[in-house]
Amino acid sequence: MEQRQCPSTVEQILEWKCKCKTPDNEWSNSVEEFQKQYTTLCGGEDVTDVLYSFLGIYAIGVWVFNHKELNSDIFKIDKIRIRVKNENNEYQYLCSKNFLLKIQTNKINNIDVSKLNICIDPYAKLYFKAGNLIPMWPGGNTKKGNQNNGYMDIPELFFKKYYKWFILLMKDDHAFLEDINKFMIEKEKHLVSFTDFIEYVGSENNYKEYIKHIVNVIDKRTKNIAEAVNREPKKAISAYPLSSASLLSPIV
Repeated sequence: MEQRQCPSTVEQILEWKCKCKTPDNEWSNSVEEFQKQYTTLCGGEDVTDVLYSFLGIYAIGVWVFNHKELNSDIFKIDKIRIRVKNENNEYQYLCSKNFLLKIQTNKINNIDVSKLNICIDPYAKLYFKAGNLIPMWPGGNTKKGNQNNGYMDIPELFFKKYYKWFILLMKDDHAFLEDINKFMIEKEKHLVSFTDFIEYVGSENNYKEYIKHIVNVIDKRTKNIAEAVNREPKKAISAYPLSSASLLSPIV
């Protein structure tokens, strides 16, 4: 099977999420593996993490673009997560790769993702860029991504909770997290809890603004990382060498 570089559309990313680390996977097993140079600069895969993880951001978007149009009982929000009625009319976590892939082709309970997919397409195209990876303290990636912790893998929510650790992380020469910090300061009142954040991004306009913020952060960090790779090429040597030009090249 010919290996493509990386998924770059909503449906491709969700397919990859369902197939990664299986024999059917056509792409790299992780963003960290694909962007080996920057992962090496960060100290290896154990201390590198995806900045804007797809499932949580996309799941919130499904709710944003549908909750006002559908019956009020389709979605349920508690202090730490969003649930949705599935095809069996049973509640499950909305942040489910299999469910999110199903609704690409099936309008389960009339959930429509067409407008959302247009909104999120610029982010999907940048998902595998080096700028969507960050250095992370040991164990931080697991805590950030655990659905029972109330962050839904949203970095600003997580870093607001562990702000002292975040400040230390900012001092890393390869972190480039200044724009994240600026956002956290500006939106501080919306990052106190998961429900505060959901209330903030609950309108289509605010969600679109958040996606623009994500795209700008990834794009700027990708350029900064390419410059860092050029400055320290020996540290970035890996089994999967990528030139700084390839870090900046568009995904195809």
